[in-house]
Amino acid sequence: MGGMENNLVNLINRMPPARFRHAIACVEDFSDFRSRLAKADVEVVALHRARIGVQKLRLELFRLCRRLRPAIVHSRNRSGLDALLPARLAGVRYCVHGEHGWDVDDLHGEKWKLILLRRIHSPLVSRYITVSKDLERYLVRRVGIAARRVKQIYNGVDTERFSPGAEKPIGLLPASLAGPDLVVIGTVGRIQAVKDQATLIRAFAALLAARPGSTSRLRLAIVGDGPLLGELRGLASSLGLAELTARLLGEYLDNPALRRAHADVARRRALERFSLDAMVASYQAVYQEAV
Repeated sequence: MGGMENNLVNLINRMPPARFRHAIACVEDFSDFRSRLAKADVEVVALHRARIGVQKLRLELFRLCRRLRPAIVHSRNRSGLDALLPARLAGVRYCVHGEHGWDVDDLHGEKWKLILLRRIHSPLVSRYITVSKDLERYLVRRVGIAARRVKQIYNGVDTERFSPGAEKPIGLLPASLAGPDLVVIGTVGRIQAVKDQATLIRAFAALLAARPGSTSRLRLAIVGDGPLLGELRGLASSLGLAELTARLLGEYLDNPALRRAHADVARRRALERFSLDAMVASYQAVYQEAV
């Protein structure tokens, strides 16, 4: 329950309602992400694969496709592969498959069983979408998907809600991180190994060890939750590795102009390539290609 679900909700909420209708089939169950759907006509179905088994899941997906008659089925990640054959057998002519991140048990895309699984399903896919260049390379080089069948689309951010400026404080961080002279180094994401917040903690610890005089100015903020939260809290009071990630953080500490310059460039890139509008336009182009 994270970035992929957030991506789906944002996409549906911003697609033109006169051109598209949507239904969501959840392999297991849905979360409170459902309450964020702005369109009242979006049907959300929980299939509970762990309870009914894979074969019953496929049968239910077949029946769902026969009832809804979708022009497009858009599956996502490894568990979504189970939707492809039922959709095709139900008469769906265009299937999109999205890869939204690495499997927790295959963080480097090296497991041959998963590569083979994706190859077996590839004839059922009309178009692939990846959220990163790394995943695009994986599909092309390891799985063997023709590059022309893969489109890379970055996840979009609400660049109006999340915009810099003292006049629009987001107000998420505690007061101890809000001082005008503080340099806050942070990350936002699920607390899991795939996000690797541990490397940031090690680098921050190394920076403080190398520059003890900066303790009063520096703060580290890790925003998120997950199964490794307790482990990270333990790590935060120990190690001193990653002298290089530490050197880079030190350059930011010493150079406010560099921080500002990088921030300005990052903001422009966010508006041009990582906004919700850019993301929705790219997905809409893929769907329009289908119909």
